[in-house]
Amino acid sequence: MKNLAEVADNFHSKITRFRDPNMAVHDIILDCDWFVLGAERLVKQIAFFDTRSGMSLLYVFHFPKRYRRLARYFDHQSRSSHLIPWDKPGMFRLGDVCCALQTIKFVTGAQNVVFWAKGLEKVRILSNHGIDVINLELVGCPRFDQLSTLHPTTMNKAKAFAAWFVLQDSSDEDFCTPPSSPSHDSS
Repeated sequence: MKNLAEVADNFHSKITRFRDPNMAVHDIILDCDWFVLGAERLVKQIAFFDTRSGMSLLYVFHFPKRYRRLARYFDHQSRSSHLIPWDKPGMFRLGDVCCALQTIKFVTGAQNVVFWAKGLEKVRILSNHGIDVINLELVGCPRFDQLSTLHPTTMNKAKAFAAWFVLQDSSDEDFCTPPSSPSHDSS
């Protein structure tokens, strides 16, 4: 388990690496929902919300036909979790998650982007698809049900976390500065 100082240093290095002072930063809030197949996480939907422009978009991925034999397994996950039909038609193939994430900079027209998502598992899933993502929990983001009474769709979660992020960022100039690490006094 990392100590607070290591977490703070890692967070600060990620923020400073992405925040180019000569360019406007686009903080992009991501949310995704997925199905589990063994150790694999199969991303079904990704929503993004650009906190600078207000642009948002939902990417929906379709599963290959070979997964039809697992319909009952996926139906059970859908009913007990996010209620997204596993066979819902998508705009992109399941294998295109990486490409879809890479297009967000193009779609928003942003050069300097920082990606954020809520929760360690979500951050890991999205990071495994070729982008660096920072966990909103590192800056104190509350759970969705503490921010909204809306149904927790992928897009509603992205918008709620983005609204929270904008409020924090506008009210605190040190918002993206990690907490100071505990001092180690030798006395």
